[in-house]
Amino acid sequence: MLSQYLDASNRAAETLLAPVIYPAIIIVWLLSVFTYVNAFILPKFVDLFMELGIQEDQLPWPTRVAMTLSHVLPYFVIGLLAVIVVLAVLYLFHRKSKRVQLDLGIWALGLPAFGQFNRDRATGRILGVLALALDAGMPLDRALAAAAPASGNEMMTLAMRRACDRARRGYSAAEAIAASRMLPPALLWHLHNAEKSGKLAAACRAASETYLARVEMLTTRLAAVLEPLLIILVGICVGFIGYSVFLPLIGIIGELSS
Repeated sequence: MLSQYLDASNRAAETLLAPVIYPAIIIVWLLSVFTYVNAFILPKFVDLFMELGIQEDQLPWPTRVAMTLSHVLPYFVIGLLAVIVVLAVLYLFHRKSKRVQLDLGIWALGLPAFGQFNRDRATGRILGVLALALDAGMPLDRALAAAAPASGNEMMTLAMRRACDRARRGYSAAEAIAASRMLPPALLWHLHNAEKSGKLAAACRAASETYLARVEMLTTRLAAVLEPLLIILVGICVGFIGYSVFLPLIGIIGELSS
């Protein structure tokens, strides 16, 4: 059972990692190319336009936008990298702080669109460890205490520890977990009925598999949506750069032809 749980958790982690790496590589590459073109190539074309007698206010608006980006984008990228480095250093120094972990947990659960994804992943991991602990013969309070850190989210961990305290005072599993207000009512109803029939461990395992399968499905859908969106984004950026650079040249060639 432990092997099956670890396989499911590792599979979910690998499924989640693949869609994250691909967009990160594309975004970094796109920013690098866009910064290089705007910082080194576009200024040469602008100098050429000035030599041909075209004033800056006579340039088409896409070219003027690209010129503005050429001045702003390098500082933006440097500032973004500086912010990322500062946040990474702060996290390394304060990652063991309970307050920092709690704030990150609350932030992860509150993200638009991704909050439910993080909640389902944490719920699936908690229920999987809870099922293992109950099958091993642990009492409910110890099983909840063992399952709490498995969530990977400090907010969910704190909620399960509160449920553990209620279980020590004699509350049932559904009642103890319901006090945390972190799990959906449908799941609590499922656990309540399973506990009355003596099949709580099996119910937790089935629910864990359902939640982890939902995470895999959402990750697959996210990957399917992100890939074409990133391709379209790259095409728009490259097309805009080419359009903004060659549009004045097209106008000059048209004037010379006429």
